[in-house]
Amino acid sequence: ERLVEPPTDLGFGFDELVRVESATDGLLGGIKLVKAARVKRRFRRSYSDSGDRVVEGLEIVKTYRVLDGILDTNNPTSSTKSRIKLTRPTVEQLKSDGVKRLEG
Repeated sequence: ERLVEPPTDLGFGFDELVRVESATDGLLGGIKLVKAARVKRRFRRSYSDSGDRVVEGLEIVKTYRVLDGILDTNNPTSSTKSRIKLTRPTVEQLKSDGVKRLEG
């Protein structure tokens, strides 16, 4: 399941529900675990203190148990919240990092 919020003056975002499968060893004897994760991302354009353009974002990931094929969205098993900041490096920053211009 995927929902995409198109860009507006307020920003843009994504909301996805994905199925996660993993095999186990040890005590569970190779049982396949099935979980679900809801990933919500929201971005907005803004300016840094120096006036450069930046994109700031917030990502929330919640995981859920799936028992007998039924997803329980009322009780998440874990939740993480991350802040994202995307900036474009200046030419001076690229040169100091040793990046050379590609000639094409």
